[in-house]
Amino acid sequence: GIIVDVKKLNDVFFKQDDVRAMAGAKLDKLIHFALDNRLSGLEALSGIPATIGGAIVMNAGAFGHNISDYVVTVETLNNGKIKVYNKEDCKFGYRTSRFLKHNEIVTSATFSLPLGEREVIQAGMKSYLDLRRSLQPLGRSCGSVFKNPKPFTAGNLIDKAGMKGYCVGGASVSTQHANFIITN
Repeated sequence: GIIVDVKKLNDVFFKQDDVRAMAGAKLDKLIHFALDNRLSGLEALSGIPATIGGAIVMNAGAFGHNISDYVVTVETLNNGKIKVYNKEDCKFGYRTSRFLKHNEIVTSATFSLPLGEREVIQAGMKSYLDLRRSLQPLGRSCGSVFKNPKPFTAGNLIDKAGMKGYCVGGASVSTQHANFIITN
């Protein structure tokens, strides 16, 4: 197989009226670029530890908002060829997209973000970060681990199974939010 490292593909910039973010850019870099340019919509995703490529592949989201809400196009590399998908062709769903099932590498995504007031955007970011901190454990984790099986939440099911605090090696189920695996 082949390994493609997209860490150096980390630019975020304007492409006409839209914003283009390369796959290796951190999601927070895109969110702060939006803030600096008075563009709103991504505030709920503040604090998600992801790259743009990873966020697109798994349709990252929080608090009822998903990255796909603002996607216009996604560019991929497959067998040496660049392909551009419009949003509809990406088959975004709850924590999924077409890119989970196909052998393609996401190289960039283009977003359409509405104008907003800097102070309102910044207040929204702070509000979501505060909410995240109050509900989720601090420290090292890989984020919310399991998909929520409707109509339940994974954290609630793990808690009801008595697994909060369960530890194996250096990893344990958070006692604050059972859908988080934390390192000790």
